[in-house]
Amino acid sequence: MYLDDELVSGTRVERLNSLFSQAGYDLQNREVIIKVTNFHGQPVDATMELAGTRTVDRIGRHLLIRSASPRDQITLNAPRRIVPTEQVLGGCSRTSPVTLPPYSVNLLRIPAE
Repeated sequence: MYLDDELVSGTRVERLNSLFSQAGYDLQNREVIIKVTNFHGQPVDATMELAGTRTVDRIGRHLLIRSASPRDQITLNAPRRIVPTEQVLGGCSRTSPVTLPPYSVNLLRIPAE
């Protein structure tokens, strides 16, 4: 994955890398799995490139763990402060945009061969 550059006052400015990612392939379920962590307070627009795939389903899954603050913690008084959610990841292809929310861990599962 890579970040899109920004155009500021006619000059192309490369944004600092604010995320970390890993990718793998689940042979049994035939899914590309991408884990991406965005540790900044702003959403990040990124592009997924599934090089080497022959076919990619249009619909995947986006499992998301996020918080309003990097200092949030799960406690006995607030056991559901941070809970995972699952969303449909639509528009998947060999090259697809994805927006990663601030302070989030994202698990993208995309059926592909």
